[in-house]
Amino acid sequence: MASAKKIRQEVSKEYNWYGSMALPIEIDHPRVHARVQSLRSRLLEDSILRVDAGIRVFIVGDAAEGAVWKAHKAAIKRINKDVETTTFIRLPNVETTRDIKSVRHNVTVDKVNFRGDRASVIGSMTLKVTYLSPVVLEGTVVEFPGGSPVREARVSIKDIDSGKIIASTTTGTDGSYAFAEIEPGAFMVEVDADGFQKEERVAVVMLKDNVDFTLHRSLEADTGVNLKELKENHNTE
Repeated sequence: MASAKKIRQEVSKEYNWYGSMALPIEIDHPRVHARVQSLRSRLLEDSILRVDAGIRVFIVGDAAEGAVWKAHKAAIKRINKDVETTTFIRLPNVETTRDIKSVRHNVTVDKVNFRGDRASVIGSMTLKVTYLSPVVLEGTVVEFPGGSPVREARVSIKDIDSGKIIASTTTGTDGSYAFAEIEPGAFMVEVDADGFQKEERVAVVMLKDNVDFTLHRSLEADTGVNLKELKENHNTE
Protein backbone atom coordinates (compact mmCIF):
# COMPACT_ATOMS: atom_id res chain seq x y z
CA MET A 1 0.00 0.00 0.00
CA ALA A 2 1.27 3.47 -0.82
CA SER A 3 2.22 5.87 1.94
CA ALA A 4 -0.97 7.09 3.53
CA LYS A 5 -1.94 10.73 3.39
CA LYS A 6 -1.84 12.09 6.94
CA ILE A 7 -3.57 14.95 8.69
CA ARG A 8 -2.63 16.67 11.93
CA GLN A 9 -4.71 15.77 14.97
CA GLU A 10 -4.71 16.76 18.63
CA VAL A 11 -6.08 14.89 21.63
CA SER A 12 -6.19 16.03 25.25
CA LYS A 13 -6.46 14.11 28.49
CA GLU A 14 -6.75 15.34 32.05
CA TYR A 15 -6.18 13.15 35.09
CA ASN A 16 -5.58 13.57 38.82
CA TRP A 17 -2.45 12.83 40.80
CA TYR A 18 -1.85 12.50 44.53
CA GLY A 19 1.13 13.02 46.82
CA SER A 20 1.79 12.94 50.55
CA MET A 21 4.87 14.27 52.28
CA ALA A 22 6.22 15.06 55.74
CA LEU A 23 5.91 18.66 56.88
CA PRO A 24 8.74 19.91 59.14
CA ILE A 25 7.54 21.86 62.14
CA GLU A 26 10.19 24.46 61.39
CA ILE A 27 8.14 25.80 58.44
CA ASP A 28 5.43 28.40 58.95
CA HIS A 29 2.78 29.40 56.38
CA PRO A 30 3.56 26.53 53.96
CA ARG A 31 2.73 26.96 50.29
CA VAL A 32 2.67 24.11 47.76
CA HIS A 33 3.85 24.24 44.14
CA ALA A 34 4.42 21.58 41.48
CA ARG A 35 6.18 21.18 38.17
CA VAL A 36 6.73 18.37 35.68
CA GLN A 37 10.23 17.11 36.31
CA SER A 38 10.29 14.40 33.63
CA LEU A 39 8.03 13.18 30.84
CA ARG A 40 8.47 9.90 28.97
CA SER A 41 6.18 8.49 26.30
CA ARG A 42 6.09 5.11 24.56
CA LEU A 43 3.80 3.83 21.81
CA LEU A 44 2.29 0.45 22.64
CA GLU A 45 0.18 -1.99 20.61
CA ASP A 46 -3.23 -0.92 19.26
CA SER A 47 -2.12 2.73 18.95
CA ILE A 48 -1.99 3.28 22.72
CA LEU A 49 0.44 5.93 23.95
CA ARG A 50 1.78 5.40 27.46
CA VAL A 51 2.92 8.58 29.20
CA ASP A 52 4.97 8.45 32.42
CA ALA A 53 5.33 11.78 34.19
CA GLY A 54 7.46 12.64 37.18
CA ILE A 55 5.88 15.51 39.14
CA ARG A 56 8.03 17.36 41.65
CA VAL A 57 6.05 18.81 44.56
CA PHE A 58 7.53 21.68 46.56
CA ILE A 59 6.50 22.94 49.98
CA VAL A 60 7.86 26.41 50.58
CA GLY A 61 7.43 28.34 53.81
CA ASP A 62 8.92 30.74 56.26
CA ALA A 63 11.33 29.57 58.91
CA ALA A 64 9.51 29.31 62.22
CA GLU A 65 10.56 31.94 64.72
CA GLY A 66 13.27 30.60 67.01
CA ALA A 67 13.27 27.15 65.41
CA VAL A 68 16.82 27.32 64.06
CA TRP A 69 19.71 29.65 63.88
CA LYS A 70 19.49 32.30 61.23
CA ALA A 71 22.35 30.73 59.25
CA HIS A 72 20.25 27.58 58.73
CA LYS A 73 17.00 29.22 57.72
CA ALA A 74 17.60 28.87 53.96
CA ALA A 75 18.02 25.11 54.23
CA ILE A 76 14.55 24.50 55.64
CA LYS A 77 12.50 26.91 53.59
CA ARG A 78 11.84 24.31 50.92
CA ILE A 79 11.22 20.58 50.86
CA ASN A 80 10.25 18.54 47.83
CA LYS A 81 9.04 15.10 46.78
CA ASP A 82 8.71 13.38 43.38
CA VAL A 83 5.38 11.78 42.43
CA GLU A 84 5.35 9.26 39.57
CA THR A 85 2.23 9.04 37.40
CA THR A 86 1.22 6.92 34.41
CA THR A 87 -1.64 7.35 31.96
CA PHE A 88 -2.68 5.92 28.58
CA ILE A 89 -4.01 7.78 25.54
CA ARG A 90 -5.59 6.27 22.43
CA LEU A 91 -4.19 7.67 19.14
CA PRO A 92 -6.37 6.25 16.33
CA ASN A 93 -4.41 4.52 13.54
CA VAL A 94 -0.97 5.70 14.72
CA GLU A 95 1.58 2.94 14.14
CA THR A 96 4.95 4.66 14.64
CA THR A 97 6.43 7.14 17.09
CA ARG A 98 7.51 9.29 14.11
CA ASP A 99 3.87 10.35 13.77
CA ILE A 100 3.79 11.78 17.30
CA LYS A 101 4.86 15.40 16.97
CA SER A 102 4.56 16.71 20.53
CA VAL A 103 3.36 15.88 24.04
CA ARG A 104 2.65 19.11 25.95
CA HIS A 105 1.72 19.25 29.61
CA ASN A 106 0.28 21.47 32.29
CA VAL A 107 0.27 20.58 35.99
CA THR A 108 -1.71 22.27 38.76
CA VAL A 109 -2.15 21.91 42.53
CA ASP A 110 -5.88 21.75 43.23
CA LYS A 111 -6.19 20.91 46.92
CA VAL A 112 -3.84 20.74 49.90
CA ASN A 113 -4.67 19.28 53.28
CA PHE A 114 -2.31 19.90 56.21
CA ARG A 115 -2.82 17.43 59.00
CA GLY A 116 -0.33 17.21 61.82
CA ASP A 117 3.14 16.78 60.40
CA ARG A 118 2.00 15.73 56.90
CA ALA A 119 0.71 17.47 53.80
CA SER A 120 -1.60 15.70 51.35
CA VAL A 121 -1.73 17.16 47.84
CA ILE A 122 -4.24 16.52 45.06
CA GLY A 123 -3.47 17.97 41.64
CA SER A 124 -4.38 17.60 38.00
CA MET A 125 -2.30 17.02 34.89
CA THR A 126 -3.40 17.93 31.38
CA LEU A 127 -1.64 16.36 28.40
CA LYS A 128 -2.04 17.55 24.80
CA VAL A 129 -0.69 15.19 22.16
CA THR A 130 -0.24 16.36 18.57
CA TYR A 131 0.11 13.57 16.03
CA LEU A 132 -0.33 12.67 12.37
CA SER A 133 -3.11 10.23 11.56
CA PRO A 134 -3.44 8.46 8.19
CA VAL A 135 -6.56 8.81 6.04
CA VAL A 136 -7.51 5.30 4.95
CA LEU A 137 -10.44 3.65 3.18
CA GLU A 138 -10.30 -0.13 3.26
CA GLY A 139 -12.44 -3.25 3.27
CA THR A 140 -12.91 -6.79 1.99
CA VAL A 141 -14.84 -8.33 -0.89
CA VAL A 142 -16.33 -11.82 -0.49
CA GLU A 143 -18.88 -13.90 -2.42
CA PHE A 144 -22.36 -15.00 -1.42
CA PRO A 145 -23.21 -17.39 0.14
CA GLY A 146 -19.92 -19.07 1.05
CA GLY A 147 -17.98 -15.94 2.08
CA SER A 148 -14.90 -16.86 0.05
CA PRO A 149 -12.66 -13.89 -0.85
CA VAL A 150 -13.04 -12.44 -4.33
CA ARG A 151 -9.56 -11.77 -5.66
CA GLU A 152 -8.69 -9.24 -8.38
CA ALA A 153 -12.05 -7.49 -8.06
CA ARG A 154 -11.91 -3.91 -9.38
CA VAL A 155 -12.61 -1.36 -6.64
CA SER A 156 -13.16 2.28 -7.60
CA ILE A 157 -13.71 5.43 -5.57
CA LYS A 158 -16.06 7.86 -7.31
CA ASP A 159 -17.07 11.44 -6.63
CA ILE A 160 -20.42 11.13 -4.93
CA ASP A 161 -21.94 13.97 -7.01
CA SER A 162 -20.40 13.66 -10.47
CA GLY A 163 -19.63 9.94 -10.48
CA LYS A 164 -16.11 10.64 -11.71
CA ILE A 165 -13.58 7.97 -10.75
CA ILE A 166 -10.99 9.35 -8.32
CA ALA A 167 -8.91 6.23 -7.69
CA SER A 168 -8.98 2.51 -8.45
CA THR A 169 -7.34 -0.64 -7.16
CA THR A 170 -7.88 -4.41 -7.11
CA THR A 171 -8.42 -6.82 -4.25
CA GLY A 172 -5.66 -9.12 -3.07
CA THR A 173 -5.75 -12.88 -2.63
CA ASP A 174 -7.57 -12.43 0.68
CA GLY A 175 -10.21 -10.18 -0.92
CA SER A 176 -8.95 -7.04 0.81
CA TYR A 177 -8.41 -3.58 -0.67
CA ALA A 178 -7.12 -0.26 0.66
CA PHE A 179 -6.85 3.35 -0.47
CA ALA A 180 -4.37 5.55 1.36
CA GLU A 181 -3.72 8.64 -0.77
CA ILE A 182 -7.18 10.21 -0.46
CA GLU A 183 -8.58 13.35 1.12
CA PRO A 184 -11.22 13.16 3.85
CA GLY A 185 -14.75 13.30 2.45
CA ALA A 186 -17.77 11.37 1.21
CA PHE A 187 -17.39 8.97 -1.75
CA MET A 188 -19.16 6.23 -3.64
CA VAL A 189 -17.25 2.93 -3.67
CA GLU A 190 -17.95 0.56 -6.57
CA VAL A 191 -16.86 -3.07 -6.87
CA ASP A 192 -16.87 -4.91 -10.20
CA ALA A 193 -15.71 -8.51 -10.59
CA ASP A 194 -16.06 -10.99 -13.45
CA GLY A 195 -19.08 -13.25 -12.93
CA PHE A 196 -20.59 -11.06 -10.20
CA GLN A 197 -23.12 -8.24 -10.06
CA LYS A 198 -21.71 -4.75 -9.45
CA GLU A 199 -22.14 -3.31 -5.98
CA GLU A 200 -21.92 0.24 -4.64
CA ARG A 201 -21.60 1.58 -1.11
CA VAL A 202 -21.27 5.08 0.35
CA ALA A 203 -18.05 5.79 2.25
CA VAL A 204 -17.61 8.72 4.64
CA VAL A 205 -13.91 9.06 5.41
CA MET A 206 -12.77 11.40 8.17
CA LEU A 207 -9.73 9.42 9.22
CA LYS A 208 -10.67 5.84 8.48
CA ASP A 209 -13.66 3.99 7.07
CA ASN A 210 -14.14 0.28 6.45
CA VAL A 211 -16.51 -0.71 3.64
CA ASP A 212 -17.05 -4.44 3.06
CA PHE A 213 -18.85 -6.06 0.12
CA THR A 214 -20.65 -9.36 -0.38
CA LEU A 215 -21.08 -10.00 -4.12
CA HIS A 216 -23.81 -12.08 -5.73
CA ARG A 217 -23.17 -13.95 -8.92
CA SER A 218 -24.55 -12.40 -12.08
CA LEU A 219 -27.56 -13.95 -13.83
CA GLU A 220 -25.38 -15.20 -16.68
CA ALA A 221 -22.97 -16.84 -14.25
CA ASP A 222 -25.80 -18.50 -12.31
CA THR A 223 -27.35 -19.76 -15.53
CA GLY A 224 -24.03 -21.20 -16.67
CA VAL A 225 -23.54 -23.00 -13.36
CA ASN A 226 -27.08 -24.42 -13.46
CA LEU A 227 -26.66 -25.71 -17.03
CA LYS A 228 -23.38 -27.37 -16.05
CA GLU A 229 -25.03 -29.05 -13.08
CA LEU A 230 -27.94 -30.26 -15.26
CA LYS A 231 -25.55 -31.77 -17.81
CA GLU A 232 -23.50 -33.50 -15.10
CA ASN A 233 -26.64 -34.90 -13.49
CA HIS A 234 -28.00 -36.07 -16.88
CA ASN A 235 -24.76 -37.87 -17.73
CA THR A 236 -24.77 -39.77 -14.44
CA GLU A 237 -28.30 -41.10 -14.90
